[in-house]
Amino acid sequence: MRHFTVLSTWILFFVLIGFSGAVSSSAGLVFVANTDARWELFEYRTGQPPSRLVEEPSDVRAPAISVNSGLVAYITSDGSLWVSAIATRQRKKLASRFTNGQYGHPTWLNDDELAYTTYVVTPPTEDSDIYVYSFKQRKQRLLVKHTGSQDFPSVSRSGEQIAYMSSVTTLVSGFGATTTQQLWIASLRTGQLDQLTSGSFRDTRPSWSPDEKRIAFSSDRDGRPQIWIVDVATKALTQLTTGPGENTDPAWSPDGRQIAYISTASGHRELNVIDVDTRKVTTLHPFGSRPVEIRDPAWGK
Repeated sequence: MRHFTVLSTWILFFVLIGFSGAVSSSAGLVFVANTDARWELFEYRTGQPPSRLVEEPSDVRAPAISVNSGLVAYITSDGSLWVSAIATRQRKKLASRFTNGQYGHPTWLNDDELAYTTYVVTPPTEDSDIYVYSFKQRKQRLLVKHTGSQDFPSVSRSGEQIAYMSSVTTLVSGFGATTTQQLWIASLRTGQLDQLTSGSFRDTRPSWSPDEKRIAFSSDRDGRPQIWIVDVATKALTQLTTGPGENTDPAWSPDGRQIAYISTASGHRELNVIDVDTRKVTTLHPFGSRPVEIRDPAWGK
């Protein structure tokens, strides 16, 4: 699997999308926060005030940092897909290059290829599959499609595997509908599919550990959404968080020691970080004492 240098990333962005400037070699903890009645994209480093990454008139969600942390992809509230250079804040809308559906939850395969969910709504049903766009080839191709809706793709650090949530809704006459969400892994080298979790639960938002041995995810198998870890080889499950509120949106730190996630234990969505070994939880307050709702954390690589 290819890994481009930061300079190569910028050349691709300059030639294929039309930006100019320099690329930052690193990024901190990125998240979306509801400031001034609008969800905006911020970068946060310990001891520094949060920095707004893009200027968008509409709500932003689901940021994803590129392999070499020079670019951030995200979705706006109209379902459009955007890519922005972190250093210069220059951005480009990619959805105009595609024609099918709306888009969600981007994740970088490498600095040339961006995977994302494509939603196609045909009332009363909705379907979703995972596509990938190559900046070099300027083409979109289908990446993952099977029974049910596929969502929340997450690419391993090597770029050889992609984890995702597969959702199936079952309707029993007189009893209503039941939705089951399970995690799968697709090998991008062999095409092999492997079901990672099972049961009548809502397992969602997978996030790979840097060593590719574990995946963090959110699941309601304890009654309410909590953060869990699944061992990729053995499929053994470990519950990481407990307590009141909902714990969702896990994002593994680049060194593999911590997982950032969103907790509603305080009554609103806050940004927490848990030490994977000690289970010590730290609540971050990027905006000081101001109660700002936060979601969709993502780490720079």
